This record gives sequence, structure tokens and C-alpha cells, in this order.
Amino acid sequence: MTDHPEEHQKVAEHHQKAAEYFQQAADNHRAAAKHVTAGDHQKAAHHGYTAFGLSTHAHHHAEEAALHHSHEHGTKEPLHAHE
Repeated sequence: MTDHPEEHQKVAEHHQKAAEYFQQAADNHRAAAKHVTAGDHQKAAHHGYTAFGLSTHAHHHAEEAALHHSHEHGTKEPLHAHE
């Protein structure tokens, strides 16, 4: 990690942000499911759209981190190869 610590710090931040946004998205998905079950479709929709936005933002950070790893290790492996 001593060869370019700024880059490693940056990728660590992307991983951390992705984890935080995915967790918030999961919480909102759970809330949406709860509200749908209770019949409150307006609250369910709010949580569902929020979850989608958070997931999209998390995906951006996850992709940035993955692209760094791909560059770091010189692989041309597609990002979806591990799905």
C-alpha cells in the first residue's frame, strides 16, 4: 500500500461509501415492504424510490472501486464476471 497510498485511500473510501449506501438502501427496501404489507402505498413508494436512488449511488461507488482494482491488477476482466 506504500506505492500510491492516495489511490488506495480513495478506493477504500469508495468501498466504504458503497457499503453505507447499500445498507441505507436495504433499510429503505425493508421499510417499503412493511408499508406495502400495511397497505400504505404512498409511504411504500417513497421508501422504494429512496432505496432505488441509494442503490444507484452505491453502485457508482462500487463500480469505481472495482475499476480501480481492475486497473491495479492489470486485468481486463469484466465487472460482471463475479456475479
